[in-house]
Amino acid sequence: DCMHFPLNTDLSGLDKGEYHFGIRPSHIGLVPSNDDDLEVSGLVELAEISGSETFLHVRNEHLSLVLHLQGVHDYHVDSPIRVYIPTHKLFVFDASGRLAQAPSRRG
Repeated sequence: DCMHFPLNTDLSGLDKGEYHFGIRPSHIGLVPSNDDDLEVSGLVELAEISGSETFLHVRNEHLSLVLHLQGVHDYHVDSPIRVYIPTHKLFVFDASGRLAQAPSRRG
């Protein structure tokens, strides 16, 4: 299954093709924080509370994500949710699994 989204300037140098993307769980947020954030709708699979942190598992028909959130967040299984992925923090892998691009800027 494919998911299409606009490329920001960091990703615009990629050749056409299919890629796999990765991101650190602590970089995904519940509110937008950058102009290049990709809004993703999904359902909560699990809210795993560990001390003062929450690991929130979210899925939709294209992907599964884990968010690492500071604080205790109470979500119910199968609740709809929107999360925000800063595309400038994406790791990009080609079809063979080789790193094609790593994040180049902070923020």
